[in-house]
Amino acid sequence: MSVKNYSEDTTALKVAEQEREKLNKELLKSNRRLKTLALRDYETGLFNHRFLEDVMDAEFIRAKRYDQPLSLIMLDIDYFKSINNMYGHQFGNIVLLQLAKLLKKLVRRYDIVIRSSGEEFIIISPGIDRFQTLTLAQRILEEINLYNFGDRKSTVKLKVSIAVVSYPEEKMLKSEDLVEFAELILIKAKE
Repeated sequence: MSVKNYSEDTTALKVAEQEREKLNKELLKSNRRLKTLALRDYETGLFNHRFLEDVMDAEFIRAKRYDQPLSLIMLDIDYFKSINNMYGHQFGNIVLLQLAKLLKKLVRRYDIVIRSSGEEFIIISPGIDRFQTLTLAQRILEEINLYNFGDRKSTVKLKVSIAVVSYPEEKMLKSEDLVEFAELILIKAKE
């Protein structure tokens, strides 16, 4: 093998290696973006139900370990199906996006707002007890009652049902128990 061929082979290997590194960086960036998208709700940009399970477990473990409160607000839009039926799904999506933005504006910076299903939202509030969470929930209800949701053509007022649960007051052993208890309270509130 001549020096010239060796030099050409080495240069080609370096170029191929640089290209491979560049492709790997792009792949990692795309994977991070896809992972983020998989945990976000498409319509509102909020975290989704898949994210709820992971974050709830982590926050519950942290609350137990450091003996701190952990609260959860579950909010459901009443009669949302009739809004979609009357005004259309595009209008319904506008309402959901406006509610999501309003909720994000009303909570603390480190509270986590999640769209857990079609018209159901969850707010995870680490470090605040039941009394503080009830105050937050009341403020959220008042703001929703004042807000006109919709677009230039049509606006609607939303009626929502809300549930508040807090650890350690509820004496739950697992994070799933906290979510399930909130669901039971929400069902009673809707009745």
